[in-house]
Order: sequence, then C-alpha cells, then structure tokens
Amino acid sequence: LYHIGNRLQTKLWGKMTFYRLDGVSFMAIIAPEFVEERFALMKEIRSIIEEEYKAIEVYDAPAANFTVLSYQKASGTPQEFLEIVYQMIDTARNMKTLPYVEDSEKQ
Repeated sequence: LYHIGNRLQTKLWGKMTFYRLDGVSFMAIIAPEFVEERFALMKEIRSIIEEEYKAIEVYDAPAANFTVLSYQKASGTPQEFLEIVYQMIDTARNMKTLPYVEDSEKQ
C-alpha cells in the first residue's frame, strides 16, 4: 500500500486527493477541473496498482474496484454522502467483473 500510495500521489498530484476509509478502501476526490477525465483517471489508478502488484509478483488479485459518485449539496449531509460511499464500495466489491459502479438517481 505504501508504494501504491506514493505512486498515486506522485502521478496524480493536483488532480486527485486520496483518503483511506478502511482496510484497502480509499476515496479519491477529483479536483473540479478534472471531473470530465474521471474514467481516464480510473484507468490510470488501475494501471498503477497492477504495476505495483506485478513488482511484488502478485498476479491473481483484482487491481481495484471503483465506484463513481458525485456529491451534490442538495443530496444531504456529508455524513449521508459517506454512508452512500460505503454502500457503493460494497456494491463494487460484489460486482468485480464491472470496470466501475456508478451511482445514479435514475436507479
């Protein structure tokens, strides 16, 4: 995790800020000017993690599961938003075959 975190911070500095939630779950807050690049940023994160896993000869672990959320002040308090974050993390863990899970008001 240390090496992965360092590479992510170095490569994505200014575009994202990372927060550890629990275990190996992290939240990445994308700077507003890079929101449109979110899918490319997810690919970059996945690539960095895969490279670090290969460096320690771990080949069978999934690189990363992603969920994409957008915080709107009208959607509730920050605490309610974090509850949604944890729910979406659980969903992403259970749907490993998807490249990402996206929260949608349409669902």
